[in-house]
Amino acid sequence: MVKQFIVQCLFFQSDEKMHKLFGALSWLSIMLFIYAVVNLLQTWQ
Repeated sequence: MVKQFIVQCLFFQSDEKMHKLFGALSWLSIMLFIYAVVNLLQTWQ
């Protein structure tokens, strides 16, 4: 479900500006998610 959402964001067929915005937002959310997971793993250890 998340992967499908990301694919839709990255390949959003719209304005170029909107395409870049959705692409940036999807990458930002991926980075934040990875950062949160890494922080959780470090606190558990």
